[in-house]
Amino acid sequence: MEGMGCVENVQVADVLVAYDHPLELKTYMLRFNQVLLFDNLNCHLLNPNQMRLNDLEVHDCPRFLSKAKGKKVHSILAPEAGLHIPLLCDGVISLFHARKPTEEDKDTYEWIDMTYSSPQYNPQDDSFTRREEALMEETYPGIDFDMFDRSISKVGVSIWQSPRDVLSTIKEDKCFSHADMIRIQSAVRTRKRKGAVTAEQLQRRWNIGLETARKTLQVVTQLGVRHFAGERPMRRMWSRAEALRFRNLNTFMFTDTMQGPCKSRRGNQYLQVYCTDASFTSVYPMKARKQAPETLELLFRDVGVPKILTPDNAPELVAGDFLKKARAAGSHIHSTEPWTPNHQRCESTNHVLKRMYKRAMRKSNAPTRFWDDCYELQAAINSHMAHDKIVLDGHTPRSYLLGDTADISHIAEFAWYDWVWYWNPPKLDEDNYLLGRYLGPSADVGQAMTSKILTDTGAVVHRSSVFPMSDEDLRDDALNAKKEAFNRVIQDRYGIGYNQDPVIVANPEVPEYEPPEYQPYEDETTKEEQAPDADDVDWEAYDRFLLAEVLLPDGGGLVLGTVKARKRDASGNPLGVAHSNPIIDTAVYEVELPDGRVKEYAANIIAEHIFSRIDDEGRRIIVLKEILDHKTDGTAVAQADKYVTNKDGTTFQGRQQLRKTTKGWWLLVSWMDGTESWERLADLKESHPIEVAEYAVSNQLSKEPAFEWWVGLFLKNRDRIIKKVKARIAKNTHKFGIQVPTSVKHALEIDRDTGTDFWKKALAKEMTNVMPAFRFLDAEEPDPVGHQLIRCHMIFDVKMDLTRKARFVAGGHVTETPSSMTYQSVVSRESVRIAFLLAALNDYEICCADIQNAYISAPCREKIWTKCGPEFDSSHQGQRAVIVRALYGLKSAARAFGSYLAETLRDLGWEPCRGEPDVRMRSRTKANGEKIWEYLLVWTDDLLMLGLDPKQGLEEINKFFTLKEGSIGEPTQYLGSTISRYTFDGDPKAYWAMGSSKYVKEAIKNVETHLAASNKFLKTKIAGPLPSGYEPDLDTSPECNEEEHSYYMSQVQVLRWAVELGRIDVATEVSMLASHMASPRKGHLDALFHIWAYLKHHSRSRMVFDSAYKSLQSKDPPPEWKEFYHDAEERIPVDMPEARGKPVQIICFVDASHGSEKKTRRSRTGILIYLNSAPISWLSKRQNTIETSSFGAEFTALRIASEMIVALRFKLRMMGIPIDGPAHVRCDNEAVVKNTSAPESMLNKKHNAVAYHYVRERVAEGTLSVHKEDGKTNLADMLTKSQPGPMRTEMARKLLY
Repeated sequence: MEGMGCVENVQVADVLVAYDHPLELKTYMLRFNQVLLFDNLNCHLLNPNQMRLNDLEVHDCPRFLSKAKGKKVHSILAPEAGLHIPLLCDGVISLFHARKPTEEDKDTYEWIDMTYSSPQYNPQDDSFTRREEALMEETYPGIDFDMFDRSISKVGVSIWQSPRDVLSTIKEDKCFSHADMIRIQSAVRTRKRKGAVTAEQLQRRWNIGLETARKTLQVVTQLGVRHFAGERPMRRMWSRAEALRFRNLNTFMFTDTMQGPCKSRRGNQYLQVYCTDASFTSVYPMKARKQAPETLELLFRDVGVPKILTPDNAPELVAGDFLKKARAAGSHIHSTEPWTPNHQRCESTNHVLKRMYKRAMRKSNAPTRFWDDCYELQAAINSHMAHDKIVLDGHTPRSYLLGDTADISHIAEFAWYDWVWYWNPPKLDEDNYLLGRYLGPSADVGQAMTSKILTDTGAVVHRSSVFPMSDEDLRDDALNAKKEAFNRVIQDRYGIGYNQDPVIVANPEVPEYEPPEYQPYEDETTKEEQAPDADDVDWEAYDRFLLAEVLLPDGGGLVLGTVKARKRDASGNPLGVAHSNPIIDTAVYEVELPDGRVKEYAANIIAEHIFSRIDDEGRRIIVLKEILDHKTDGTAVAQADKYVTNKDGTTFQGRQQLRKTTKGWWLLVSWMDGTESWERLADLKESHPIEVAEYAVSNQLSKEPAFEWWVGLFLKNRDRIIKKVKARIAKNTHKFGIQVPTSVKHALEIDRDTGTDFWKKALAKEMTNVMPAFRFLDAEEPDPVGHQLIRCHMIFDVKMDLTRKARFVAGGHVTETPSSMTYQSVVSRESVRIAFLLAALNDYEICCADIQNAYISAPCREKIWTKCGPEFDSSHQGQRAVIVRALYGLKSAARAFGSYLAETLRDLGWEPCRGEPDVRMRSRTKANGEKIWEYLLVWTDDLLMLGLDPKQGLEEINKFFTLKEGSIGEPTQYLGSTISRYTFDGDPKAYWAMGSSKYVKEAIKNVETHLAASNKFLKTKIAGPLPSGYEPDLDTSPECNEEEHSYYMSQVQVLRWAVELGRIDVATEVSMLASHMASPRKGHLDALFHIWAYLKHHSRSRMVFDSAYKSLQSKDPPPEWKEFYHDAEERIPVDMPEARGKPVQIICFVDASHGSEKKTRRSRTGILIYLNSAPISWLSKRQNTIETSSFGAEFTALRIASEMIVALRFKLRMMGIPIDGPAHVRCDNEAVVKNTSAPESMLNKKHNAVAYHYVRERVAEGTLSVHKEDGKTNLADMLTKSQPGPMRTEMARKLLY
C-alpha cells in the first residue's frame, strides 16, 4: 500500500445536493458541511461517522447481509427531520443518487444538515482512535491488535480556518504513516507543600473520614494561606491566586437537572449538575429549567469544554440553545435512551451530593433556603477530595480531569455555616470586624480566597479577609448572646433551621434509641393465621430476592447491588425456574449496581453471596471504611455530671471516678459496600474501638464523658498490641527450618554454636564476587556530585537446596522509585518439566549453568555511593565507594539485569516464547535438514538449555556473563531438585528424572535438630502421611504459641516446595495443613511432624519424564456435536511458531472427594496431567463452593481440569510443540462421563450449568475427550483425600520411582 502515496490538493467545503425521494415523491436539500472533495472522482465520498456525529442513523450493511429486517436496514435516517434515505449497492459500494440543485430548488425545498458545521471536523483527530482503543481493550483485554505493520499512507489534511477555503497543497513529506503516530498524555504532578489545614481540621470541616482527609492532603496544595497569629489582625489581608484557564477536556461528562427543596434566598429552584465517571462534580443553581444553556457557558468558563456531554432525554438539554452552545464550543451531545435513568451517571452523583448536603445542613442547622449555597460548596468538596477509585490512582477528581494539582485553600479554611469574623470597611464609631456565617467561596466576585458571608442583617456580602473564631471567642458569654440575636434575625428573614423543618422532623435520619412500645390491635389477638409450608408456596409468584441488597462480584471486586426484578425473555416469561432451595433455583434477576448499571445474576449466585456474608443470626456482615460525623440525641451525659457521685452529691468512695457511659452518642459510618448509616457509640466502641478512639481524638471529643473514661487507656493498649505483633513478626527467623542470621556477628556466632563454617564461607565468597561493583574513592577526593549517599549491609538467606547464601545489598528503600517497571519474572516449574520431557522425546542434550553474581553483570541505573562497613576487609572499612553495578537491593537491579540479559540473548538469536517469556527459543537445523527448536529456560540467574549442542550455546553466553566455574554441564541439581538419569528394564534409553531426596534429607535433618532441643523425635512406625483417622479441620487441641506458629508456617513452606519438586504423594496432606496457617493448633504441628516422618521413610521417590506414548484408542465412535455447538472450534493462536519435533499426548486424571472436609462439607479437587508418560502438572485444592452431590463436585473438578488443559495446549503451541489430538481426560464418575460424551444427554443439575456447558464445548471443539476410569486406578484419587498407608504406597508406586 505504500506505493499509493499521498493525495494532494484536497479541498474541504460545504456541499449542497438535491435529493428526489423515490418513495415520498418529494425533494430535499441535503447540506454536507466540511466534506472532502476529490477532483478525480465523479461522485462524493461521505464519511458515515461524520453523519453519525450529527445525530443521523447510518445503516450501511446491505440487506442481503443483514439479519435485521425492516425499512431501517441499509438506509440513512434523520429522525428530527423525518427523512429516510434508502441506500443502493454498486458492487461493494453503498450509495444513493442525488443531483445538482437549481436556484429554484434552493428557495423551495427544505434544507437538512447531514453533517455539522461546528465544531471543526478534523479527519486526523485521534480521539476516535483513542476512544475505540479503550473499548477494544475492555472487550478484548490483553490482545495487541497493532502487532502487524499495516502502514497505509493517509490523505493529508490540515486544520482550516474556514470550511469553504480550499486547502493548500499537502506535500508528500507531510503524510503520516502508522509508525509516525505519537500519543501525548498529560501527567498529574503533586508538589509537596506544607499547608495550614491539617487532616483533623479538614475532617471536621468537610464531614469526611480521617483517612480520606489524609489522602486528600497528600495530593492537593494549599497555596492561598492566610498568616496570622492567635489574635485578630489589625489590618486588612489580601490573598493571591492564579486565574483559571479555559481548556478543552478530552473526557466524557454527564449532566442532569435536580430540583431544590424550596425557593432559595437567591430565587433558585433547580440545580444543574455536571459530573464525570471519576467523581468530578460541578453544580450551577437556576431559577428555571430554561436557564440550562447559561450554566453550560459557566461550565466552559470554569472547567472547560468536554469532548462528549451526555444529558438525559430532557427537551431543554438535547435541543435548542443548549445543543447549539455545546456544538459551537466543540462538545458533542450524546443523550441517554429515554426511560433509562440508570444509564445516567449523574443519578449516582446526585445521591452523593444529597448525602453530603443533608449531613452539612443537619450539623449546622442552617435554614433550608440556603440549600443552593450548600450544594455549591459540597460539589467543590467532592471534586477536591480523594476517592477510593482505581482510575484516580490516589489523585483528586479535579486533578485527574484538569491535569494539575488541586488546591483546596478556598474551601478548607471553614466548615459550612461556621461562625467567622470578617473585615468591614471602616466607618466612624464602628468595629471593623463583624460577626458572620460562612456560606462557601465566592464564584464571580473578588480573588480566589473571597468568601460569601451571611451578615447579622441577613444580607450576603463577599469578603477576602475572613477569620475563624478563637477559643476565647467561643467561651465569651457576651458574644454568645450576639450569636443568639444573629440567629433570630436570620430565622425571621429566611425561616427556621434545617433540623426544625417539619419535613426533616417527620423523616428523621437517625432511628430512636428506644424502640416504641408495641400496642397490639384487637384483631391481632383474636385470630392467628398459620404461615403456609414451603411446599405450598408458589415460588414463581414469590420473588423472595426482590429489593434485597447484596454484595456481588463485578469487575474484579465486590459492589453492593439491589435486586430489582426477574429477568424475562422477549415474550415476557421469566427466565429460569424458581425453587425453595436456592442452590437449585435457576431464576435470573436484574440487579442495579451503584453506578446505575443493571446486570444479570443467577439466583444461586445471589443466594451464595447473601449467605456467605451473614452471621449465625442472619445479620449482614459489612466492613467499616471510616467514620464521617457524630451527633448527640439530647440524652448524653453533660460535662458537669461526668463523675460518679452519691445521692448527696459527694464523690463516690471518696475519689473522683469517671462515669462509664456512651449514652446519647451516634456516629455516622461509611461502610466498604458504599452505604452510610448512623450507629450507636456503644455498638461501634465494641466492634471498632481503634477507629472510634482515633476519631474522638481527631475531633477533640476525648474529653467528653462518653469518651474520656476509655479512649486514652485504649490507645495505650493499642500501642502495646502493635509492639506485641511486631515482636511476633521478628520471631520469624527461620527459612526452610534453618536459622537465618541478622548480622555478620550473628552469622559467626551461629557457626560457632553449631560447629560449622557455612556462614563464614558464604560471607567470604560474596565479598569476593561483589568487589567489581565499587569504585573506591581516595581520601582526598570530594563526595561525588549528583550522587545520593545510601547505606549497604549484608543479608542472609537459605536457598531451596538448603545451601547458605550471604548477599551484599544496597539500601534501595531510600532511593527514589524509578519511573520504569522494576518487576522481573522467572520460568514456571511446569515449563521445566516439559523441557526434560522434550529432551527425552526428541533426543536433545541438556546443560545448565549459573550466572555468577548476576545483578552486578548489569550497569547501575542509579547515581549512588556508600561508606564501606564491617563486611569489607580491613583495608576498605570506612572508605567511600561509588556503586557502578546493579547491586541487590536497588529498586532497578532486578529489572536492569533482566533487561540486560534479555537484550544479550536476543542478540544471540534467542526470542522469548509468547506463552511464557522466560522460555526462550531459537531455530536450528540438524545435519539431515530437519528444523528443530532449541530452548533456554531462565530462572533469575539459573540457565537450563536443551538442543543439539547446549554446552556450546552456554559458552556463547559466558562471553557476556561470567558463569560460575564448573556450573556448565549436565544438571545434577536444579531449583533444589536432584536431577539424574533413569532406565527402565528392557529399555536401553535413559530418561531424565527429577527427585527431591537431597532436599528432603536436609529438611528432615533440620526438623530433627529442632525436635532434639525439646527432647523429642520423629516417629519410626509410619503407615501414611497423616495419622489414621486424623481430620485437620476437626482438631480441637490448644492453639500454637507465637514461636510454634512461626515455625509451623516455615515448615509448611518447606513441604510445599517438596511437593513442587515432585512429592505428589503428600500434596493432599500438605494442602490440608496449609489451610490452617493463620491459626494452627498443636495437633496440626504434630501432624506436620508426622508428614516429615513419612518422608524420612520414603525419601527416594522421584519423577521420571518418560516419553513413551500411551494407547488411547476409544471403542466408541466420536459423537456428532454440530447440532448442539455448531460453531465450536478450538482457538488456535494466529501467531504461534511452526510446530517441530515429535508430538505429545495429553492425558489427564481428574477426581473429587465429595464433602470430604467434615467441618464445612466442601469437596476437594484432584487433578494430574501427563504429557505422554511424564507427570507435568498436578493440583490438590479445596473447592470454593459446597456441592450437594458427588456429580456437582466431579463436574466442578472437571471444569478446573479443562481450564488447565486449555492453558497447557496454548503454552505447547507457543513453544512450537505439536499436539497429538485432543486431551484424554479420565474420570471415575459415570454420570459426568455421560453428560460430557453424549451430545443428547440432558443436565438435571441446573446449578452446574456453567461447568457443564464449558466442558461440553471443549469436547465439541476437539480440545479434550472424557472417558471412564475405574476408581481404583484413577491416579487423581490420591490428590483428593488422605488415604490409608498401604493404599497410598500402592498408588504412589504407579507415579513415582
